[in-house]
Amino acid sequence: MKIWQFFVPHLWRGALFSFVRCVVVIPAGLLTAELTSRTADAAVSGDIDGVWSVGGLLLSVAVCTQLLTAVSDTAANRAAATGRNSVQQTFYRLFLERPLSVLAQEKRGDAKEKFNDDLNRVCDACTGLIPGIAAALLSALIYIAYLTVRAPVLALLYCGMAALQILPPIVVKKYFQRYYVDSREIEGRLTDYIVSGYKGFADIRLYDAKDRWFAGLKRLHSAYIRIGNRTELASGAENAVESTISTLLKYGAYGVAGAYVLRRGVSVSDAVAAAALAGTFFAAVNELFAKIPELAVTRTAFGRLNPWLTPEKERFSNRTALEHVFFGRVLRDVTVCIAPDTTTAVTGINGAGKTTLLRLLAGLLKPDSGEAFVLRPEQIAYLPQTDALFGIPGADLLAMAGEKAAAIACRFGLSEAQLAVDVRELSGGERKKVFLAVVFAAAPRLLILDEPANSLDTAGIAVLRELIAERTGTTLYVSHGDALEGCAQYELRVENGEVHTA
Repeated sequence: MKIWQFFVPHLWRGALFSFVRCVVVIPAGLLTAELTSRTADAAVSGDIDGVWSVGGLLLSVAVCTQLLTAVSDTAANRAAATGRNSVQQTFYRLFLERPLSVLAQEKRGDAKEKFNDDLNRVCDACTGLIPGIAAALLSALIYIAYLTVRAPVLALLYCGMAALQILPPIVVKKYFQRYYVDSREIEGRLTDYIVSGYKGFADIRLYDAKDRWFAGLKRLHSAYIRIGNRTELASGAENAVESTISTLLKYGAYGVAGAYVLRRGVSVSDAVAAAALAGTFFAAVNELFAKIPELAVTRTAFGRLNPWLTPEKERFSNRTALEHVFFGRVLRDVTVCIAPDTTTAVTGINGAGKTTLLRLLAGLLKPDSGEAFVLRPEQIAYLPQTDALFGIPGADLLAMAGEKAAAIACRFGLSEAQLAVDVRELSGGERKKVFLAVVFAAAPRLLILDEPANSLDTAGIAVLRELIAERTGTTLYVSHGDALEGCAQYELRVENGEVHTA
């Protein structure tokens, strides 16, 4: 799917209303210039009534323009918000359809800072930046055509003066854009670091690593502030240059028109019309020069988002196996095949690579080399060693898994009172029982359990053994000790990077 084909159906209304909002001032600007010219003619000829009548028309034009602008602003903002919401929902759905091996390795900071920021930037470009550029170009062409008809020489001079406004975007924005990518990167790294600390604050305190952790945080904050200061400096310099040039153009337009009248090169009415329209013309050209460089940043955001619209093609198999798989320093030349409708225990000392083996067989990791044959994600249920901390009551989680999950929870002895509280507030054993009920209720073709007996009491282990024995699909689990001894028909022992059938 082309990226434009994705965004246009969601954002075309917002883009259209934004364009209308920008071009609604074009006839108002032309009418204002024409009426101002007539006011000058009436004043020169001493027609006081004419001055009052034309002045009233000018006031009416200004009021109507403000009303139309307010209405179009409201419509454009509403359409843009609706389109943005639609884009985000669709895009996040595509995000979650990425291969499990990709999602499992996505950094939280990268997803939050880059993905979401780029998505918002592209939406803003489609509903604001691009329509604004089109409207500014149309406005500038219409205004210069009008000026050429009324005062050709002044039109040429104003074009030259308007070209001065290209300096801020060229000189300053290039500097600003250079730090845009750096700022996004440092924000992602900072978020990753804080999230990792949040998940491990207890360990940081336990092992007295506060000073080292804060030193790393301080380095990231310093880099973030340094890049932010440079960006602010560039933005401030751009605003200062723009303000200076705007002031020069404002008064320069009147000066040029007056000087040309004195040289009898143009009539007073034409000069007044040109001077009245000059500010609007300069604003349109400035809008054009200011927004065009932002397309480069938007293009970068497009480039980062585009891969999500062309998801990697996953190859699935009808079997679960690894052939000559290497993964980091953990597994070397591993070849295993899990027999269907069997129960297999994975054993080995801590750090041997048992969890890595399970994640490879579940499709959560990609091997560095070799071939991994995995089932489709909907055919697999995976219970990690660390419980996912959903912020919802246990009863709601079981309800999403179906009636069978509630029945299994009852077998584990979980009461209604226990299931009524947030999962995060349950004890480790209670939480483990909730998630075991969910994965067993799913009745997947392949069930992978990483340390399922951890935190369970004796009664819970007994129920777990019964559930494993009752299963008809393929079950693969890691367990220390003898809690699940005798439950498996086969055993895979991970040792020194190799996997042996015991």
